[in-house]
Amino acid sequence: MILFLAQVVLTALALWVTTALPGVDFGDTSTPGRIGTLLVVAILLMLVNFLPKIPLMALSDRNESPVLGCLLDVVDVVIMTVTFWVTGWLAGVLGLPFHVQGLWPALWGGLIMGGFGLVFHFAFTGRL
Repeated sequence: MILFLAQVVLTALALWVTTALPGVDFGDTSTPGRIGTLLVVAILLMLVNFLPKIPLMALSDRNESPVLGCLLDVVDVVIMTVTFWVTGWLAGVLGLPFHVQGLWPALWGGLIMGGFGLVFHFAFTGRL
């Protein structure tokens, strides 16, 4: 449970960093409202991010084929972009003030989230 809460807080921190990007917006809410939105959107992003990983886990032995490893890296970037954009769309549907406007903010936001995820994964497990 503590690991899950740490992951939510760290994902919310990474989401906060993405608000520096033009096209990623959390609206004009109070500080407690912003923190709450960050935490709820972090959980939403974690759920949306989990779904495409299920079929990719079956293909994840990248040591077996370097070509497959490179292909999966490209697929990872596409998935990060789409999940970041879908999370923004779902947040809008749920009435949360989190908006991702366009492909480029989604791409850069997904890359930032992926970079933070890699750092967090290494910090918690000690391996890449």
